[in-house]
Amino acid sequence: YQLGSIATISIDNDAIMKEMEENPDFDFSIKGLSVKDIETIGATDSVKYYDYSISAMLQSDTLKSVESEGPGIWRQSSSDGSTTRSMFEVRGVHNPKVSLITEGKINLANGRVFSEDEIKSGKLVVMASEPFMKENNLSVGDSVTLSNIINGSSDSGEVQDIDKRDVTFEIIGTFNSETIKDKENNNNG
Repeated sequence: YQLGSIATISIDNDAIMKEMEENPDFDFSIKGLSVKDIETIGATDSVKYYDYSISAMLQSDTLKSVESEGPGIWRQSSSDGSTTRSMFEVRGVHNPKVSLITEGKINLANGRVFSEDEIKSGKLVVMASEPFMKENNLSVGDSVTLSNIINGSSDSGEVQDIDKRDVTFEIIGTFNSETIKDKENNNNG
């Protein structure tokens, strides 16, 4: 028999926040693992598959976010309630098998996962949660535009948009999260 396990290597954000509070001269240039380091770890005999990802927070004035505690490509982030703008986490992947599906944390509901060519070329395609799709009346094959918005302060101290870059994604697949399903079952039961 062979037992399996899942290992995650990530930045310890709690330790960084603590260090920032305690050290006013904190160096914000945090170095993560290099792609070479990740590939070296992934090439070891004990690793069946691996993935690495990077995420970004993008915003929309038109799309509605949904509450989700489960893992996913799109997820609502907390907001201060001062704007109707929704926040979304968009996560890029390296492994077209999508580790969240392989690990059973989400399942493919409609459409497909990423192709190797899409990942290598950086094609702007996404998978989105079924509740998000339903809330926004979207289907696989539709496009959505999210914005990378840089905020700053005006002379009066109010937060304002300084720059904005729109990014349009094609939706290639949808997923369900076990947490979302569990929550629905608890509400219906």
